[in-house]
Amino acid sequence: MYWFIPFITAFGEVPLIKDKPNLDTPAMRQALVFVWQQAKNNIVDIECSYNCAIKKFSEGKVAYTINGIWAYKNLKKELDENLGIAVMPKINGKPMLSYSSSIVATFPKQSLSGENHNSIKKFISYIQSPSFQSSLWPKLNELPALASEFDNFKKQPDSDVQLLLKTLENTRPMSSHKNMSIVWEALLKGFTRFGSGAWNEKRATNYMQKTATRSIQSENK
Repeated sequence: MYWFIPFITAFGEVPLIKDKPNLDTPAMRQALVFVWQQAKNNIVDIECSYNCAIKKFSEGKVAYTINGIWAYKNLKKELDENLGIAVMPKINGKPMLSYSSSIVATFPKQSLSGENHNSIKKFISYIQSPSFQSSLWPKLNELPALASEFDNFKKQPDSDVQLLLKTLENTRPMSSHKNMSIVWEALLKGFTRFGSGAWNEKRATNYMQKTATRSIQSENK
């Protein structure tokens, strides 16, 4: 469902607003109809998994794939100069906006004040240091979070880097709230039921909303 998000946003909505499900909307219904119509027209292969899509793209069997920075290193290695990068297209003149997120370090309970607090603080200092942050792109193709290193990264003349940075302009931060995981599940259920022809788009989005709301209420009891 992560790859469905840019289609929803192109029609003007996001599926979670202020940690509450926003699924029974005109934008969701338009996105469902649009994506499944692409499947009927053999433009999108709904049955092709992530690994399947990457393999087809690498072998030149499909013209494009929607993917993230995490896939760049391997694709560049396999395709070299044959790899092209572009921002996502518009739908009816509206941009497709994907979710973006960060890789974070988290520590359970009261770790920062526990017996290992000195080691944890040293580790935090290390991963936030300029030397570590500057190594993220050449070693892992991950973007630095430290502002000074990100500013340096943006100055690179590499055209691929500049295009990747441009794609970040067309993103929205993905919520890290626990309700996001519930929304993913509700989205998938409605998406597949609509695609199977069992339900129309109105019933599918109504089901998404009710399922997500009910699950959140149950979690909060």
